[in-house]
Amino acid sequence: MANKKIILTKAILLLFAFLISGCTFTTHTIKHPQFKIDLDEMAKNLQALLSFEHVNVDGMETTTNGKSSSELEADILNATTVSSDDSTLSILRKNIAKQLKEALKDPNAFNTYKILFVTKETDGAITKTSSKGNVFKSEDL
Repeated sequence: MANKKIILTKAILLLFAFLISGCTFTTHTIKHPQFKIDLDEMAKNLQALLSFEHVNVDGMETTTNGKSSSELEADILNATTVSSDDSTLSILRKNIAKQLKEALKDPNAFNTYKILFVTKETDGAITKTSSKGNVFKSEDL
């Protein structure tokens, strides 16, 4: 009887180890971008490319099974001088990503740059938000 319990316990442990080995473990942590200049100065520099209400810049580091990658995201709120042509918008977003990368203390701090044009409309208690954007690899900037 004790032999059967030992065999059953080993089988369960082996099955559990097999199941865990097939799992993907992912963690996300905030990675604050460190700029050479403050964010207000950065916003003024971006205003030379387009007019907008506000810019929010955040970073995120994702680790999956021990492999890390990082992304800097810029949300540009209610840009008013934005073309409706997708290729023109993509070029504009890439230029914004380049400016952000160049303004970092460490230009190699992020693997990708996500640039989003966010439209936010408020009507009384109802707020509608939509966004369009691009993600650029650091080596392409």
